[in-house]
Amino acid sequence: MGFLQAIGSGFRNYATFSGRASRSEYWWWILFTFLAGFVLGFAENFFLSMTYAMEHGGALRDGQSQILSSIFSLATFLPSLAVMVRRLHDVGRSGIWVAIPWILTAAMLLGVVMAGIGGVGLSGPYGNQPNPQVGTALAIGAGIANLVVAIRLFFWMIKRGTRGENPYGPDPLDGNDDYVEQYSASNIPAHARGAGAPTQAASHRDEIHALYQQRVLGKQG
Repeated sequence: MGFLQAIGSGFRNYATFSGRASRSEYWWWILFTFLAGFVLGFAENFFLSMTYAMEHGGALRDGQSQILSSIFSLATFLPSLAVMVRRLHDVGRSGIWVAIPWILTAAMLLGVVMAGIGGVGLSGPYGNQPNPQVGTALAIGAGIANLVVAIRLFFWMIKRGTRGENPYGPDPLDGNDDYVEQYSASNIPAHARGAGAPTQAASHRDEIHALYQQRVLGKQG
């Protein structure tokens, strides 16, 4: 799946948490959200800086604005979450893994509060006062667990999906006609590309499709 196809798929499946997403769909979407957020933030601050300079005789404006990039992040949060769940499905994992880092982060923040101020504590020698020992242990433990889960999730995001159908749906790369057509177009011999040799071109395309099924998808026969 190409860059524009991945963007289209992300917005078409805005809140679709079922099915599967290939590596290319996921990583092209991640690249799109990163670049778009960066460009929006840069353009907004450039425009505001120029406006401020014209209004104040060339003086530089202090601070930065993140309004547009923040709005974009909110608008793409749900499809980003959905494509990540579908990517997990592609490697045969439950989408519940997406929630685990959030839970661990909340536990880590709770530990920080317990170890510092806020009057949050567990029953024990400290009563209702902050409990630094338990809070510190909770914050460190949750932080380490969060790092382990993040590494595991990254590994799954770069892993090739389950070949063929799995419990979450069919292989998104199975019978990828776009790939086959592009590959065929660049590998059809010159003598088979002319209008007078449609049969040879079709035959060669079928050969390419068979090789793709065997070598990329692992299918035989």
